[in-house]
Amino acid sequence: MTRSGLDLAVTLGLLVLYVLGIIHVGFFTASFVFMICQMALMGQRRPVVMVSVSIGLLAVLYGVVEVFLNVAMPSGLLF
Repeated sequence: MTRSGLDLAVTLGLLVLYVLGIIHVGFFTASFVFMICQMALMGQRRPVVMVSVSIGLLAVLYGVVEVFLNVAMPSGLLF
């Protein structure tokens, strides 16, 4: 299997785990973990960048969806 084929297989596996994670631990926690894993898979190695990008995107998403549109995101055990 080529490197791109392996990356695709890992991404598909992460997506399955992400959907299951949304159900069990909630949207924001599952999204945070998924984004960190996906950025690592894509080659990002600086933890500060991975964490700050994930938190920033989730904060914007929270502001738009939950505050502005007043739509509740799926919650789970953690958030």
